[in-house]
Amino acid sequence: MENDQDKKEASSEATTAASPPIADSPGNYLGLLLKDRYLIEKEIGRGAFGVVYLARDRQLLSRPVVIKVLITNNPDQSFSEWFQKKFRQEMEALVRISHPGVVGVLDSGAMPDGKSFLVMQYVEGVSLRSVMSKNGMEFERVARIVRQIGQALTAAHDKGVCHRDLKPENIMLEPLGGGNEQVKLIDFGVARVNNSLVATSAEWTWVAGTLPYMSPEQLRARPTTESDIYSFAAVAYEMLTGKTPFEANSAVDLYEMQRKGEITPPQQLRNDLPNAAQSAILKSLSFNLRDRHSTALDFSEELARGLTGKDLPAITTVAPGNAEPPRETLASQGQSKQTISDNTRVVEKVPAHSKLFISLIAAGLLTATAALIFFLAKNQTTSKIYGGLESSPTPVFSERSFDYWIVVQKYRNGKPYQPPFRLPGEIMFDAGDHVRLHLLVSQPGYFYFINEGPERVEDLPSYVMLFPNPTTNNGTAQLKANQEMQFPERGKGLVFDQQRGTEKLWLVWSAESVQELEAVKSVVNPKQLGKITDPAQTKSVRDFLTRTQTNTQPSIQKEEAKQQTRVTARGPAFVHEIKLLHY
Repeated sequence: MENDQDKKEASSEATTAASPPIADSPGNYLGLLLKDRYLIEKEIGRGAFGVVYLARDRQLLSRPVVIKVLITNNPDQSFSEWFQKKFRQEMEALVRISHPGVVGVLDSGAMPDGKSFLVMQYVEGVSLRSVMSKNGMEFERVARIVRQIGQALTAAHDKGVCHRDLKPENIMLEPLGGGNEQVKLIDFGVARVNNSLVATSAEWTWVAGTLPYMSPEQLRARPTTESDIYSFAAVAYEMLTGKTPFEANSAVDLYEMQRKGEITPPQQLRNDLPNAAQSAILKSLSFNLRDRHSTALDFSEELARGLTGKDLPAITTVAPGNAEPPRETLASQGQSKQTISDNTRVVEKVPAHSKLFISLIAAGLLTATAALIFFLAKNQTTSKIYGGLESSPTPVFSERSFDYWIVVQKYRNGKPYQPPFRLPGEIMFDAGDHVRLHLLVSQPGYFYFINEGPERVEDLPSYVMLFPNPTTNNGTAQLKANQEMQFPERGKGLVFDQQRGTEKLWLVWSAESVQELEAVKSVVNPKQLGKITDPAQTKSVRDFLTRTQTNTQPSIQKEEAKQQTRVTARGPAFVHEIKLLHY
């Protein structure tokens, strides 16, 4: 890993990757009549950048409709433009699709205060999530539902739209009478649209989706229509077994489980599942996208036949009732009687290798390591801490947290192929990608940054101490309150080389200095390059990390609207482990 002193790109990253604003409270919209037509009655949901209302269309016998309003009070014009683009991008996806299985766009416009709104079909139904059972759903019903999903998803794909966030929460079931129900796909806020009039090719590669349902290539920011088919198969797996195909805590863990094929065959969870149905599901959950079904419709039909042992009759659907919206005004969707789904953008683990960090130090870039100080200490402890871990007999520790985010510049053949973008956490990388890690600190504390490589030396971990170092922060781990840091401080960022493997970054925060780590910080010098070679010191560091991780397990919260991650815990010290996967 290396750091390039390219100030122009650093400036570009700071501008392009700024976080979007937080959705704030709406204006006084209840009772408002829009376009002399839509009367707003009540709020029914709220997402990362929109508020959704139930309204009545007075021109059509008070028919219920859904109005989604773009909400942001941030004065920064770039933030406003970002939200407008996301709003328009969702509408662009929906405008292309005219299918009864996809929620319809009816109208759009601007509120009296200038905020954009979008009028959507009212879906009087429930989410697929709400009807799923921990023991699995009845075969005939699953067959009927998956056939409709397959038809709707294929219609979207035929129009060049990749959903990218297919999950039970984004599949609605609308009753039609007589025991029949109509599937409606919703929430196209992170959809990829071919030949888009709104989004750039760079935005196609943003890592988006919800972790249990993301395909391997989607985790690598390379979504395709086959990625939707994988997500579809994951949903079907859960419909039939009550569980997701992989139980992973992070994107790196999920990717490794997918790569190794560590999936429980659904028949082990439901022994009455027909062989043909299991084969169809496992085929579309293949690690290699070329091994999956070629279309969502092919998968759904094969699965339906496998579940029922017969070809089902053609699906009878209601007319979509979509009025073609003005194409020059693009926005995003809403829905009714359902929780608004934030466009969950999953964070993937940053790949690297311990020797890369050693080369970073050797290059004289130790000053940059201070920027990876990921600890936001929000409250002071109320008891004195001794020796880093030992506290008074009756300690009372306040909740403390830190916020961090990552700025990414994707590279191909040594050249950037898209603008930098910001993520609320980690991501897996290709060789040559550039990364900058950012930190927001609000209270004083002590921070330590250690890299653990994949190799072991005499059955001990291989550690490299990166911070503190003699040339940054006066050589001390102690940080002041209200600091905002970035790592590296200048240039293009950390550059990942051809080395592959999984390793760890350990971020340590403590209210006081930690003796075990203070004892090894002297190895950060031009000769030792931060590498801890003394077995006794290695064991001491290992024991500290293991003990602290066991005793204090922080909670992780992805803040999608801010595009950052918050880590929160109580205790004299806690650690945050980041797994790095370089594929």
